[in-house]
Amino acid sequence: MAKIFQRLSKAGLLRSIRGANGGFSLGKPAYKITMREIIEVLEGPIALNRCLLREGECKEERICPFHPVWEELQQGVLEILDRTTMEDLVKRMIQNKRKGRR
Repeated sequence: MAKIFQRLSKAGLLRSIRGANGGFSLGKPAYKITMREIIEVLEGPIALNRCLLREGECKEERICPFHPVWEELQQGVLEILDRTTMEDLVKRMIQNKRKGRR
């Protein structure tokens, strides 16, 4: 946990407070922290397929008929992660709790 919190703090997503009453708090408002930011800080670049990591990674990129499909899927996933915030997730958790879901 300490390493995860350290990474999130270094990226500005958490703020570390030292001392006996210390701890962690959000580094910016929950509505400004996206799921993409969190995932990329903890896991690195998001790629549904290795050929999407960086241009030229896959030698078949130019002739592969599936490459444009991977690109479209990738863009869709990134758009969803970019518009989903910590605030959204907390709201969903509260709603689920009220409905008796975990």
